[in-house]
Amino acid sequence: MQGIILVGGEGTRLRPLTYGTPKAMVPILGRPFLEHMLVYLRRHGVTDVALALGHLPDQIQRYFGDGLRWGVRLRTVVEPEPLGSGGAIKQFEPELQAPFFAFNGDILTDFDLVAMLREHRERGAAVSIALMEVENTAGFGVVALDETRRILQFVEKPPPELAPSRWANAGIWLFEPRVLLRVPAGVRSMVETGLFPELIAAGERVQGYCERGFWVDIGTPERYLEVQLRLLREPALRILPLTTWPGTALLSCEEEPAEAPAPHIGPDVVIVGPVLLGRGVRVESGARLLGPLALGDGCVVRRGALVSESVLWAGCVVGEQAEVRRSALAERVQVGGASRLSNVTAGHDARIAEGAELSAALIPPAGLTPGP
Repeated sequence: MQGIILVGGEGTRLRPLTYGTPKAMVPILGRPFLEHMLVYLRRHGVTDVALALGHLPDQIQRYFGDGLRWGVRLRTVVEPEPLGSGGAIKQFEPELQAPFFAFNGDILTDFDLVAMLREHRERGAAVSIALMEVENTAGFGVVALDETRRILQFVEKPPPELAPSRWANAGIWLFEPRVLLRVPAGVRSMVETGLFPELIAAGERVQGYCERGFWVDIGTPERYLEVQLRLLREPALRILPLTTWPGTALLSCEEEPAEAPAPHIGPDVVIVGPVLLGRGVRVESGARLLGPLALGDGCVVRRGALVSESVLWAGCVVGEQAEVRRSALAERVQVGGASRLSNVTAGHDARIAEGAELSAALIPPAGLTPGP
């Protein structure tokens, strides 16, 4: 089964974490986001995967290569200019000879793709769209369905009071290749505002596949942090399993943690709840780690510091007596001693001064002053 993942965007909603890292490579429990997605696809029989790349493609290509390590055959195309969802899918048309999936490149889910394919075939659909029921329809494409789940109307991001239902586009689509004849080549287009309404108006069967499973868009700092805290609390939702460091209750993303540099835990350290530690983490005496919490490779938590409900990428340092709560810190962020951080998102190599008091703040990477 073939699949296309749209990972060409700049991840602007996830800044400052994505100034130096493409969204597909941001770590989820110590592994790149896209790694979770590839394993999910393989489990559902999607083993021939194409990536539509744009922003910082080299990092993705170097890490994933041909994809065989994850049990998929991977190929990539770099868009010189963003082509939108329709244009990005269109460029793969010559090699698409059977029904194929396409995915927005910022979702984690456990939706059943096998069942979606079965229903697509049974209904003779031209396109099937995975749908989820949402309380707040703002920001979603929303549909009207008949009793057979045929989509009668697809409205992209209507005002909530005009939404035809609470069934929203989940960013998982199943196409018959022939529908791509309706998509213009080499120009920017969106399936949500172009192809889907056009097919419905032409009387083609656009089928809704309704799910109530796990689904999250990681595209904002708040959701990026929250999904990892939830995955730590709820092991059944994890796509990639976590193991434990030998002789401890600490979690590791290494399949064989005994072969990796073990974390160093000093005396009188307090550890509560699920805590994921990367290779070579150092936690000094009197520090407190209050989970759910993930510390990347080589992180250092100095004496008496507290880190709670946060995600720290590799190489971060939390100074003595500092506190970091509900925050996401990119690689090599340094938090000065006695500082207090709450709901902070910091970009690569950011430096936070000693004694700083920061709440609900976005800190740009070192050397970068964001524009308006």
